[in-house]
Amino acid sequence: MIVPDYQMDSLKIICAADADNTIVSLGEVPKFEKGQLVKVIDGVFKGVVGRVARWQGQQRVGVIVDDLVTVITAYVPSGFLQILN
Repeated sequence: MIVPDYQMDSLKIICAADADNTIVSLGEVPKFEKGQLVKVIDGVFKGVVGRVARWQGQQRVGVIVDDLVTVITAYVPSGFLQILN
């Protein structure tokens, strides 16, 4: 399996961030809804590219690696997100 560089870069940022609410799931994340592709442009997760998701009622950004693992950041405010095409 080859993981694209942008996903590895995003996973490194998430793992290095000093955030207590980072979630790692090896299975499908319940209530995870696929959304728009975004880039986090501010805050501790600045630089992460992923899909907007809601987890436990909070907006977060998820990085899905080939449907094997989903890594979801802590809460990300809308003002910290930039929509990518």
